[in-house]
Amino acid sequence: MLKSTHWYLVALLSSLLSLGFHGYLAVQHFLLKYGLAHEKSACTISATFNCDVVAMSPYSVFLGYPLALWGFATHLVLIVLIAGALLGLSANSDRLLRFAQLLGAFTFVMTLIMGTISLTSMKAYCLFCIATYILSLFICVALFLIERPRAADLKEDFGSLASSHRWIFVLFLCIP
Repeated sequence: MLKSTHWYLVALLSSLLSLGFHGYLAVQHFLLKYGLAHEKSACTISATFNCDVVAMSPYSVFLGYPLALWGFATHLVLIVLIAGALLGLSANSDRLLRFAQLLGAFTFVMTLIMGTISLTSMKAYCLFCIATYILSLFICVALFLIERPRAADLKEDFGSLASSHRWIFVLFLCIP
């Protein structure tokens, strides 16, 4: 079994890759939306695997912003939490890990929802989106293989958001 440091690195690398995919997809969404795209996206290879069709679908936007932008912001926060826990940048690195685990689990649940929508409601698929779904699974599993959170710790963690860990609360607020 890998040491926990290795699982941190798997989660961090997967988050960085996901950040890159989300960033590319967000830019492509805006280029398509404003008619600035001069060529097909890198992941458009056929009528079935067509990222441009997916990027312009009504399912690709939430509250007026592309889901890729939401994913980018979420993974940016996740990277800060994972790196902070790995490097011991907080007096309570275990707490940072637990917040990363919660955000990783939330991201994975969103992935399941988006994957289901993709499979049931769309006629085209985005290869980069599929890559982010897989990376989301890697992130979630890796974070929970580092250490399993205890319910009592989670309750205390949420209480700390209003006092000693306001900066984490601000990070979460930065996602939207």
